[in-house]
Amino acid sequence: DSANNKTEIDHSKFLVDCGPFNDGFLFTAASREVLYLLRTGSREAHQQLTLPAHTKNDFYVLYVPDLKRLFLKGKYGTGNITYRFANDEWIRSPNPLDSIPWSHIHYDKKDQGFWVVSEKQLIHYSKDFRLIHTYTPAEGLPDIDIYSLIADTKGNIWFNTDRSIHLLNATTGVISTLSEQDGYEKQGFSDGPSFAVGPQGDL
Repeated sequence: DSANNKTEIDHSKFLVDCGPFNDGFLFTAASREVLYLLRTGSREAHQQLTLPAHTKNDFYVLYVPDLKRLFLKGKYGTGNITYRFANDEWIRSPNPLDSIPWSHIHYDKKDQGFWVVSEKQLIHYSKDFRLIHTYTPAEGLPDIDIYSLIADTKGNIWFNTDRSIHLLNATTGVISTLSEQDGYEKQGFSDGPSFAVGPQGDL
């Protein structure tokens, strides 16, 4: 716990909402009341934070090594909280993302910026969270929920809905949709990660 007591891990009850962190990963228990750190090769977890009540049932972890940020999403897109890791502890750090109802966040290592999905908008922020651009359906963004997104090795952003896959050219700002001519076969997608980057940069 916060007094450096240890918790034995029962994998059948823990490991909910995981995210990489230093030499291990962060996770919550099924109750989502406490954030733990489990180091690689260990069965002993150490408490990092007691989560605010309004975030317990709607929790999201994004850890960025260079910035050491932890994002907590409040229920129904309100009450978001951001922490940064400094001097071996998590410190509350107000952030522009605290005030918008975001659903997904992607950190782009190429430009060190953030891509944020929020209510049929795709928002691009710089490393220090200055607004770069907000993409909307008027610019070709689908007028339905975005389920996941990822950057390729060229810095272009790929994202999908429940039925389609789209590409945002980061240089031109043009959004295109994969079609059968591209080899895409119509299919449905569930909410959650749908992309991964392979060792050679393939999606």
